[in-house]
Amino acid sequence: MGGREFDRSTGLNRACSADGEGESEWWCPRYRNRGGLDDFLGDTQPAHAEVLAVRVAQYLNGCRTLDWTHENWLTTLLREIGPGIRVGYFLTAFVVVVVASVFLPNPPLFMFPLRRDTLEARFSDLTMTFALLLWTLDFGVLCWSYYWIRHNATPARFHGNGEWVPFQRVPTLRMREDREQDEATLYMALVRGVAAAFYVGYFFLGVFATHTLLAHMYRARNPYLAALLLMQCAFALLSSLDDLTHIGSPWGIQECSKWASVLLCVRGLYLIPATLIWTGCAVAASFPPSYCKEC
Repeated sequence: MGGREFDRSTGLNRACSADGEGESEWWCPRYRNRGGLDDFLGDTQPAHAEVLAVRVAQYLNGCRTLDWTHENWLTTLLREIGPGIRVGYFLTAFVVVVVASVFLPNPPLFMFPLRRDTLEARFSDLTMTFALLLWTLDFGVLCWSYYWIRHNATPARFHGNGEWVPFQRVPTLRMREDREQDEATLYMALVRGVAAAFYVGYFFLGVFATHTLLAHMYRARNPYLAALLLMQCAFALLSSLDDLTHIGSPWGIQECSKWASVLLCVRGLYLIPATLIWTGCAVAASFPPSYCKEC
């Protein structure tokens, strides 16, 4: 169980006591700074997506070594704006679905179907449907992952640790084995219940808002909602990069939830690029170049 810990004062690795007492930090039994990949992830058999995510975050951080005390301007920027981007991600969906339905005389929600059902538009219909399916899968993975972070990472003994802030990952303060030994409390059940209700609502809100943006862009050729959809793409990309920078180290997502770590890695590495590509194809299908039979 013994490991080595990075000493910020000397810049050297010093031994951690096997029993976790003395000067050793709480993460010493599993993590070691400036070590190998298994030391950085706290797992001798990490998922392939987690390994790739660490390498992407390492490239963004401009750091060749796995040093969690080093953070360049790009990593700092992503981590600082990440919670705000998630708030904007949520507010975009809330305005499109809830606010517009309450205050507009003709609510845009489900005003248009996502199909034209003509022979010429069959491939465009397929593009729009597939783009919506990818966004649905993206919202499902996102909400499921962040729920498990809330479910597993909230210490039962500590209140006010960010467990009521749904747009920011709950920081890890203890090893997962220590948290698993805690007895279930009413406070924990309340936090998990509220988190489950919020993320279920967030899932449907995001899917309905994306359907509205795609349908109005496709059927009404509304350039403003197309711009709003592209802004949502930028939010999704930046928030996923922020998640990738939180894979690894004792405060990483994998220490909160292994499932959330793998799912968010798959989302950031594979799902988000595919979703952005098909959304770009959907925008192109909605605004084709003009055609004139008489020309």
